[in-house]
Amino acid sequence: MNETQLRNYKEALPNMKIYSNSRLEKDATSYLLGKEGPERVLIAAGDAIPAGFKGGPGPEIRIDDKPVSTRLWRDSSAAAAFLRDQFTHLAPQVFGTAPGFGCGDRLGIATPGHIMAIAGSGLKPMFAQQSMRENSRTGRNMQSVIDDATWGAFEAGYSEGFGADADHIKQPEDIRKAIDAGYTFFTVDPSDHVRDEVREIGDDKLAQAYKELGGIEQLEKRHLGKRVQVDGLQGPIVLEGAEYYRAVLTYSGAIDHLEKCYKLLLESRGEGNFDFEASVDETATPTTPLAHLFIVEELRARGVNFHSLALRFVGEFQKGIDYIGDIAYFEDQFKRHAAIARQLGGYKLGIHSGSDKFSIYPIISRHSGGALHVKTAGTSWLEAVHTVARTAPALYRKIHTIALENFEQDRASYHVTTDLGKVPPLDEMADDQLDRYLQQNDSRQLLHITYGSILNAENSAVGKELYDLLAKEEELHYNLLFHHIGNHIKGLK
Repeated sequence: MNETQLRNYKEALPNMKIYSNSRLEKDATSYLLGKEGPERVLIAAGDAIPAGFKGGPGPEIRIDDKPVSTRLWRDSSAAAAFLRDQFTHLAPQVFGTAPGFGCGDRLGIATPGHIMAIAGSGLKPMFAQQSMRENSRTGRNMQSVIDDATWGAFEAGYSEGFGADADHIKQPEDIRKAIDAGYTFFTVDPSDHVRDEVREIGDDKLAQAYKELGGIEQLEKRHLGKRVQVDGLQGPIVLEGAEYYRAVLTYSGAIDHLEKCYKLLLESRGEGNFDFEASVDETATPTTPLAHLFIVEELRARGVNFHSLALRFVGEFQKGIDYIGDIAYFEDQFKRHAAIARQLGGYKLGIHSGSDKFSIYPIISRHSGGALHVKTAGTSWLEAVHTVARTAPALYRKIHTIALENFEQDRASYHVTTDLGKVPPLDEMADDQLDRYLQQNDSRQLLHITYGSILNAENSAVGKELYDLLAKEEELHYNLLFHHIGNHIKGLK
């Protein structure tokens, strides 16, 4: 779009911010994004606007010295669906085992900043990625998450394709909802079926517990006594003894659940039309190399074609802060898992709660060889709060107060070691010091896990104020996302 055309749009729509990068052309019709505050507006201009465009009449503009009619379709799921139908690059895609990066976006407005960070990295982005837990706390739903990613890609003029991850799905009915919404990547979380208590069973009682497990005959035919020599590991992995019993007891129920969910997807979508991630990371039991091998071999024996496997790695992957644990030991264990994945082939390693794990990104990059899928989530929300801290001290103080009031109830569903005693008192912080809260681990976690309380109905006025502020400070917000998410991506190169 040249300067004259952009000026004509701005003159015809003086109360609207026009995004020139969004311009798309099809069948003699131009499409552009405009915004009135945080509200998005799809603008169509031309003499043959398709009947499927349901927006209302807009002002006449001049294009190439000729008057052209416009129609305006205000922010809606139907408008986003229209965009996906007209321009396939704005619809979620399937990426298989290509290296990926999940961009969780709790507010639904971060995609342009994510695009700035990920462009040229070679990583396939999941701009639509939220869990059922996150949606329940923000008041969003599966469809709105995809719609927001569509609007964001349209705004930025992004045409390289993105995926949509229905993250940490546990129930088949939620899988059906995700299918209907158009998701392409399905992260099935079988943690309710992982038996963490097995690690408390002494070796002397393991064999008996194993014998009491139903259906072990087929498992023994496939696995018992199998020896696998993995390149780069000293000695073979042998599927027998106490460690094998623990793997079977711990993960058999989870594998049953994964198989059930995969078959549901297969029946609905068909082979090759979705990405499937098996996730056993949200458990207390670190995945051993033997258990990793057992899970892969058993899933494949059952015909489950997974593209990503998220393991429970050693150490702690807490929300919004760096890795906690012995980094040398992490590298030793990750190197083993990466070697197994490389030898077995056909899948990548999922790194969940991957936000801000800067100390171990080089290790992950070095040993995975690019066969990875890193997920971030709440760290982008924190950059929204960061924007507030820099530009609207009074609003930040409201947000911080709500976070403190709701922290104890909100922490129940997260594993964090936050010490509120280390969070500096709010009344002792000057306005120009508030962004320091985003630099300290305990206060980062305080703000990270209380997002639902900050955005919920009781605090709807604060939520509206937040969205209005971020619309006003859009450039700063996007730039903070660009630098912060960009640092993640740099660490993975």
